[in-house]
Amino acid sequence: MEHAERERLRRLAVWLACRRETEEIVSQLTWYGPSASHQVAIHLAGLRVLLAAEADAFGAVEAASEDVVQRDLPTVVTGGVTRAPAGTVHSLDLARDRHEQA
Repeated sequence: MEHAERERLRRLAVWLACRRETEEIVSQLTWYGPSASHQVAIHLAGLRVLLAAEADAFGAVEAASEDVVQRDLPTVVTGGVTRAPAGTVHSLDLARDRHEQA
């Protein structure tokens, strides 16, 4: 494996780790539905740091990526119609279930 490919894989691994950490913390903060808004509100500064770290890590992935033709994500653009990403209670329930099984 060449050095450039190893570096791309390393950057991808760092970004994925940042995403997982952010998702895990958000899942913990939103665990108890009615108090989720308060829990998020009192941790905004910390969440901002996590989101910035994730954005920086994604920027590093993007900077190291090859110049290739981009494709639409099937869950975001379908048949020329953009759908909103899932952000429902159901998606939070699935995240919690995955977290409990780990």
